[in-house]
Order: sequence, then C-alpha cells, then structure tokens
Amino acid sequence: MKIRKTAVLAAALLLGCAGAALAQKEKKAEFTGVDWYLSEIQTPQKTIDINRAKLEADDMGEFFCIRFADSSLSGIAAPNRYNAPYTLGKDATLTVGTAAATKMFSFRTPDALKEDEFFAYLRRVNRLTLSPEGRLELAVISGSAAEAVLIFDRLPQKRP
Repeated sequence: MKIRKTAVLAAALLLGCAGAALAQKEKKAEFTGVDWYLSEIQTPQKTIDINRAKLEADDMGEFFCIRFADSSLSGIAAPNRYNAPYTLGKDATLTVGTAAATKMFSFRTPDALKEDEFFAYLRRVNRLTLSPEGRLELAVISGSAAEAVLIFDRLPQKRP
C-alpha cells in the first residue's frame, strides 16, 4: 500500500511539473518568433517616445527591434545587430545574458534614444509581460517599483 501511495504521489508530482513546463512553453509561444519594435520607454521621470514614422522616413525603421527564440533574443539596436541568451523564470521573471553586438559605425542615430542606452536598459530587464493590448513589456524592477518599462509592438508587415 505504501508503494502505491508513493507511486501516486510521484505521478502527481511529475504531472504538476509537466503542466508547469507546458504552461511555460505556451507562454513562450506568445512572444517568440515575432518581430517586435520599441515604441516607448516609460520611467518614473519621463516617457521616451520612439517615433517609428520618423525612423522609417530616416531609413532607420529596423532600429530597436527584438525577436525572441527558444533561449536567445536578437535584433537591431542603432545600427548594430545583437544577440543574447535569456531565461524565462516563474512569474514572468526574465534574465538577459550578456549581448554580443556588431561594431558598425553609424553616420545617423535616432534622437530619442542612443544605442548604448538601449543596451543598458536591456541588460537590466528582469520581467516580461504581454499586455492585454498585445504589447510586449520588458520591465526593470528594483525593489517593488519599476525603474523603466520598455514597450514593444509587433513589427508591421512590410508590403511588397
């Protein structure tokens, strides 16, 4: 009888872990494989608006984009391409590893945000959520307060 109880308990534990893994996989499916572009950064002091129309007009439309894969993220900052490992923990915690980036020189950079500032925010991100509006929100949480929230929208489909 004791062996049967142990087997039932072990099976329940395995199913619970499998359920958590499945929920984690479903959560990842909501934001992986999608091109996201930075729309704004909210801090307690200010909101930095990323004017996508101006970036497009200035031939910088792909700047500040991000794409998540299973265990890495990649994108284009301003103007360098980058990639970094990440792990998604319980309760939407996110850890972004050290990013590797190309070292291209740019004659033009966006006014609202510089590449090194973008990377500084990305290094400190520790929470990922999808808003009810379908926006990807990467937050820098310190203690109980958000220092910054990077808000991304899906990259619009380009027309041929």
